[in-house]
Amino acid sequence: MGDTIRADAALLDAVQAGDGATLHTARGAVVSWAALHLLAAHGFRWAPERPDDADRGPGGARLHVDLTIEHEARPDSLRMDMDMDIKFLRAQTPVISSILSGAFHQDWKDDWDSAEDVWRTAIDHAPSQQIPQLDADSALLIEHLHTDADVLRFISVNASGFSPQLDANQEPREWLRMLRARVQARMNRLEGQ
Repeated sequence: MGDTIRADAALLDAVQAGDGATLHTARGAVVSWAALHLLAAHGFRWAPERPDDADRGPGGARLHVDLTIEHEARPDSLRMDMDMDIKFLRAQTPVISSILSGAFHQDWKDDWDSAEDVWRTAIDHAPSQQIPQLDADSALLIEHLHTDADVLRFISVNASGFSPQLDANQEPREWLRMLRARVQARMNRLEGQ
């Protein structure tokens, strides 16, 4: 097996620089799913090296990735096609991103007994001035993370050690809905005071 082409900063730079919209790879190279999406989104062709390339000339296979749309997209929806969008969403959700990257660092289980303890402290016992931002953060995440994979990518971009499946025994999207409900309940208690 050859090199693996990943959707990383180097590939993004290459896509932006372009070379006639063709990705040339050595024989045996593998292109990751995320890299295929990035390349297809920019109209690239993939030209893996073959023994008979001299006879074939330039070209390559036109990349196209079919997506299943699970909902009707709204005109103001932010599409979560690339990590750049997830990083933008991370910047727009500072409190939840801080919890995921801070409290849920890679060794969080050394500091906390359970994920529930972290969320209880972060939401139920958060300072009241932080609750409106938690509310805004969770609303944005619900609005823009439409699939389990989107939720997992968001958690990953925060370099979090948290796993909804392992640490909360829930599927990622289900966990996100429960997080949103918990934040809304805290917001309602705050507004009722």
